[in-house]
Amino acid sequence: MIKESESKPRKSGYRSGLKRLLTAKEAAEYLGISTKTLWEWTEKGILPRVEIPGTKSKYDLQDLENLIQENKIYATQAASETAERIIQSTDKNEPWRPGMGAFTIDGKDS
Repeated sequence: MIKESESKPRKSGYRSGLKRLLTAKEAAEYLGISTKTLWEWTEKGILPRVEIPGTKSKYDLQDLENLIQENKIYATQAASETAERIIQSTDKNEPWRPGMGAFTIDGKDS
């Protein structure tokens, strides 16, 4: 049997117990950044904001999730980028040194 509280529709703006629209402070905390950085990203067009008349700017939780997904770097991608930096920034006669990152020669890990 369904309890009365379970049969009620969810409040608008809520999804899975989370608010959909967050304040700047909440959005910054969610991303682990300062509100200053959040505003800078907003001004640069990195992260959109929602302006509802009569309220302060809000941030859509889905936009925050999209930003996170778009900026994930996987281990293989990071290793490839490290190898490319090593190749571009070192003299071919200069041996690899600890701290330069991982790289491969002829498809073999070195």
